[in-house]
Amino acid sequence: MNDERTTELLHSLNSLSGQPDGYAQFLQIHGSEKLPSLCEYLNEYISTHPDLKLNQIIHASNVSKDYAHQFFNGHAKHPDKYKLIPVCIAMRMSVKETDRALFLAGQPKLYAKDPLDAALIICINRKYTMAETNEFLEANGLQPLGES
Repeated sequence: MNDERTTELLHSLNSLSGQPDGYAQFLQIHGSEKLPSLCEYLNEYISTHPDLKLNQIIHASNVSKDYAHQFFNGHAKHPDKYKLIPVCIAMRMSVKETDRALFLAGQPKLYAKDPLDAALIICINRKYTMAETNEFLEANGLQPLGES
């Protein structure tokens, strides 16, 4: 979950010579690097935030219990964007952390030019609960999220 690591990798790639052996050396040094799965990312996030409890997250997300559990046990590798976001909100993730979860789920990040995503960015930045987020969405003529 360390973004500086990605920056370091990009720096290494940018400084490579155009020679094939430069790429081969990069792979030799960094070849074992791999992205975590969505499941790994979410579970690691919980492990670093001891105040978060899985059952409380699932309840607060307003996503069906069975479906939400699949995010954490690895069965839902590519969940719907607007089913994953409520879980991220319930986990009190930042926009950057939510975008990371979306990326790992194979979903597009929050996009400020999309009205729903823009409203969600506001709610995430204000640390709204899922209930407060849905109230905000409805008050602005948008469809609420996470309802089973």
